[in-house]
Amino acid sequence: MTHQGPDGGRGAGLAVEEQVVPVAPEAEGTFAPPGGNPLVRLFASLSNPGFRWLWFGTLFSMAAMQMNIISQPWLAYDLSNSATVLGLVALARGVPMFAFSFLGGVAADRFDKRKLLIATQILLSLLALSNAILVQSGVIQVWHLAVLAMIQGTIFPFNMPARQAIIPEIVGPQKMGNAIALTSTAMNLNRVLAPTIAGVLLAFNPSYAFFAIATLYGVSALTLIGLPRRRSFAGDRSVLAPRG
Repeated sequence: MTHQGPDGGRGAGLAVEEQVVPVAPEAEGTFAPPGGNPLVRLFASLSNPGFRWLWFGTLFSMAAMQMNIISQPWLAYDLSNSATVLGLVALARGVPMFAFSFLGGVAADRFDKRKLLIATQILLSLLALSNAILVQSGVIQVWHLAVLAMIQGTIFPFNMPARQAIIPEIVGPQKMGNAIALTSTAMNLNRVLAPTIAGVLLAFNPSYAFFAIATLYGVSALTLIGLPRRRSFAGDRSVLAPRG
């Protein structure tokens, strides 16, 4: 676009080029327009196949985590009949979670989030399976629980940052708010249901709870395989970045 001077001529040096900003390509699936069916808008992100895999993976993973939070301390107290031992096992998990928390975000930025999530779920599944076998065989001891809790506490910080950071790569900016809300719903649902399921399984046989935890983490890893490969919304940055 060129500005004209008062005399109708073109002012020198006043030419300003119009900037054409590319619009980010929308992620897979359809986006429900405003004013559409409220139910469709509520679950809009689930129209994206990649996010469906991620959401169900989150559902299974959070169920396993909440069940483990109940089962492991319960088992520690059942073995020792000591509240102090229960606290020490919880401390063994909590210290590495705090110590490595800052590394989780760094890893999510530097490495493939999909592969990172699959690795964390497989490792957590193997740890829960080890716990279940130790309980089932009758050789479980408190120090076993402390070691397992410490390793779990080291893995957990790499799970959630990658899980949250991969959402915009899958759904794009338009559905990101809805996707985060649905993810939070899955987490909160498990805060209610998963401990109840763990309590029922512990009442029958403690090993059942840990076998269930291992299975849930394993299923979560399988769902993550369905996620799309690493993808970058280059257009998003041009839309969101400050314009000169």
